[in-house]
Amino acid sequence: MTAATLQLLYRQRSDCTRGLTHGLLIAKRAPLLTQIYTEVMSTTVMNVKVDVDLKREAQSLARSLGIPLSAVVSSSLKAFVAAREITFRDDERLAPSVEAELLQMSADAQAGQWDDFSPSFDNSHEAIAWLQSAVESETTA
Repeated sequence: MTAATLQLLYRQRSDCTRGLTHGLLIAKRAPLLTQIYTEVMSTTVMNVKVDVDLKREAQSLARSLGIPLSAVVSSSLKAFVAAREITFRDDERLAPSVEAELLQMSADAQAGQWDDFSPSFDNSHEAIAWLQSAVESETTA
């Protein structure tokens, strides 16, 4: 669709919206308005009740990322439809991939497969001394 076509459609849409009387379109322009919304705009308005503080925080975060809040909502809805599931939690959890990686690292350490794990310490002085010796040995190597 060219810019001239869009401008013409916009001009005709403006004429059409000026023809609104008590919420009804004038019949001769109704098909054109439908055409505009199917060719130019494939979105809909959705009203959702959300906690005021949550909305403000989400808007602020989205703004800091340079995206509109509607993109965040659309992305969430797309993920919901694609996965056909939604999860509600009240406790913070690690992502499954991170949890699996940490469990594997723990199992490797217990099996003695990792040399670069630190030993256990009885106090912070021992830990700092061990870290300093590790840094010194790394810089001399």
